Amino acid sequence: MPEIKHTPGPWVVEVDTWGTTSVKSANEEDLQEWPIEYFLAEKIGGHIYGEDFGDFSEVQANAKLIAAAPDLLAALKQAHMALIGYLPQHRNEITSAAIRSAVTAIDKATE
Repeated sequence: MPEIKHTPGPWVVEVDTWGTTSVKSANEEDLQEWPIEYFLAEKIGGHIYGEDFGDFSEVQANAKLIAAAPDLLAALKQAHMALIGYLPQHRNEITSAAIRSAVTAIDKATE
């Protein structure tokens, strides 16, 4: 599996009082380093930009992850349907945990 290049999660979406939508890091490392806010991407006038990281490889990786989100959500929904197809007596702790995780992630993405 390739090395993860994007900012580690969790991420949160926030809308400020001016209606600006931002994607921010909420992981412990970033909260310690940037205790107020750490923008991953922010929508300004139809453009998405990121913090000045010196090089923009992390910003580009974040953008790719955001762009892949619809495909990831569709794949997760499909995997969830496959998992719940197992009769309860054929499920184990791993299967049940995966079902719960999928439901939580789908709800987070679609609320």
